[in-house]
Amino acid sequence: MALRARLARRRSLFDQVSKQIQAAYTKAQPSFGKLNAIALPPGKLSLISPQVMNRLEERLREPQGFKSYSQIQQWLNQEFRIVVAYKTVHKIVRYKLNAKLKVPRPSSIKAKPEAQEAFKKTCHR
Repeated sequence: MALRARLARRRSLFDQVSKQIQAAYTKAQPSFGKLNAIALPPGKLSLISPQVMNRLEERLREPQGFKSYSQIQQWLNQEFRIVVAYKTVHKIVRYKLNAKLKVPRPSSIKAKPEAQEAFKKTCHR
């Protein structure tokens, strides 16, 4: 019993000393209290609001989508009166929204669909 009482006294003494040291350090270093605070990185706010970003994402998911980034620029200007640089539109669409433009791949004018189908049937994969 005496051992537990001594340990409890030591623990409370340790807590008091710890609080005194922290208080002294806080007076000497006023920024100590801010160490645990979550800081937001400085920077410019986005030109495109979250609501507009959601609309853009929905539009990019549509089958017809957009064919170019300049077409997206025009759409943003017409729908929301937002003027955004081409580079900004590209970064937002490609890297933030992870979307790609809906551009058909080129095919040869000389291509014969019958020959292509025949090749697909006889080709061994």
